[in-house]
Amino acid sequence: MIERPAARYGRQKLSSRTRRRLAIGLFVLILAIGVVVAIVGFQRLGTGDVKGELGGYRLVDDGTAEVTISVTRKDPSRPVVCIVRARSIDGGETGRR
Repeated sequence: MIERPAARYGRQKLSSRTRRRLAIGLFVLILAIGVVVAIVGFQRLGTGDVKGELGGYRLVDDGTAEVTISVTRKDPSRPVVCIVRARSIDGGETGRR
């Protein structure tokens, strides 16, 4: 390939082979980043070892609520701590057990 003066003609274009390699390299890099993000997201936000579900609730009076919660865990021999919070209409925490 003939070398042209860059000041007069501008930068030379990349050959089609170089452009193809660059496109493939960028695609592989973006794919690898996507896989890493998916793995990290699944580990942090995926299914946990402990799962809690609200079974039901009953308002006893203006200041008391009775709540039924079921807790499921993969390994029953490992101890876990569950915190149940009650919130008022304005969003503030009114009870914790």
